[in-house]
Amino acid sequence: MDYNLKIESGRLHLQADQRDYFMSQLRKAMQIKNADERLKATSEVVLPPIRKVADYLEWTQHFFVPRSDPPGSFIRIAQDEYTAYAFMSSPDGGIMYTRPWRKYTTMEWRQIRCGMEFEWNIADWGWDVVSTKLLEVAEELARRRDELRQPLLNAAAISQAGHIPTVATVMTKAAIDSIIKTSTTNGFPVTQVAVNSGTLMDMSGWTLPANSMIAGSVPTEVGGSILTKLYNPGYGSLAWIANHTIPSNYLYLSGPANKVGYFWSQGVRNVSEQDIDRDVDKHTWRQEVGAHVEGSHWVWRLQIT
Repeated sequence: MDYNLKIESGRLHLQADQRDYFMSQLRKAMQIKNADERLKATSEVVLPPIRKVADYLEWTQHFFVPRSDPPGSFIRIAQDEYTAYAFMSSPDGGIMYTRPWRKYTTMEWRQIRCGMEFEWNIADWGWDVVSTKLLEVAEELARRRDELRQPLLNAAAISQAGHIPTVATVMTKAAIDSIIKTSTTNGFPVTQVAVNSGTLMDMSGWTLPANSMIAGSVPTEVGGSILTKLYNPGYGSLAWIANHTIPSNYLYLSGPANKVGYFWSQGVRNVSEQDIDRDVDKHTWRQEVGAHVEGSHWVWRLQIT
């Protein structure tokens, strides 16, 4: 059977009529009269392998504004510095002029590639091999996009004095409060934080100072959330982005994505061919990507040691 691969909502899929094929295989197997053969046939169709790895969830895209410039185009990103200057003088004083200058940086395109071969007899395996493997392809593309953007976030935080604090053992209330307060004081308040789902549950051990003005008066909905979910999703008025693929020893905090950087991503291109000498269908996927962080002063990284 020839498989028609396509992209829907950013994921790779079989078309509906091909998914129906597997159900037809099941019905066909159920019609086998010999009990032993029928059991073997239905088992091959009904019992697919249980996935042994957790789904990969992309997360760094929350820190970048998506762009759709043509692949391979030369991207110029304007640079600017604060140059205006005013001063106090007597009415007879003169004017001091300043002049902005023109400066640019650029972005380097990268290509993510993935290839897979399917044997022609794959429909006889008894389970939906193609859809399962296409999910893995989509996950690998997402993993590589994160691998492109995460080092840029690291470099941005490291370039700013005081933006890579550390805390011992667990995520603490004091550490998060300090970043919120300092970033607000500096005029670049953080509005979102990416954190591992398990690390986020460290919040369940937070306590309020005995002399706090809100000690003993935590809102019921907050207490209920901590009791049932082990965290408060609205703490600090931050958007908490949590999933298991985010490193458990780092938290990334920033202002809005449009203050941080840009991400270029072209649609995934799929090319397929048949290898008649080896009885396989060959498929390749390519995606042009690029990323740039401009607002380093908005980015923080909290390390748990």
